[in-house]
Amino acid sequence: MAAQQDNSRPESVRRALQVLWALVAFGAVAVLLTWIFEDDLVRSWAEGHRSVRDVLASGGVEAVEQGVIKPPAFVPVTAVIYLVMAGMLAVLAPLFAAGFEWARVCLIVTLLTLVIGVGAILITAPPAMFLVLSVVGLVLTITLLVLLVHKDTTAYLHSWSAEDRDTVQR
Repeated sequence: MAAQQDNSRPESVRRALQVLWALVAFGAVAVLLTWIFEDDLVRSWAEGHRSVRDVLASGGVEAVEQGVIKPPAFVPVTAVIYLVMAGMLAVLAPLFAAGFEWARVCLIVTLLTLVIGVGAILITAPPAMFLVLSVVGLVLTITLLVLLVHKDTTAYLHSWSAEDRDTVQR
């Protein structure tokens, strides 16, 4: 079965790749919104911390940012996490598409890490917009996980011979 072509990929693999790239694009939008609405995130964080709540009430977000207890650096952290995750997905996607089972395993582990991260966001009571973003991101991630373990995806990956993989590697 010399080097399978794109049109021989099952629907589950094609959909998985589409959802993967949608997730990467969605993540970029989430980072942009984190930057635009950083004050909302700081406000939400401050409301959840007794020691900072009074500072917020008396001086607003600016007072919180200038206070003794500093809010988390939402934008840089979000941007770095996005770059790492998007980079991993971008590297693993073509390898998965080319039939490498180990790339699927790495994608699954990466996505499970993402699920844990989104779970951590959800338990911090973020502003409503970020709650919605988290849920949408979680739905995309779970959809991708389901497609990655779909029986047709597994059959596709198992159909590759050592000779096929050698052809792709050259």
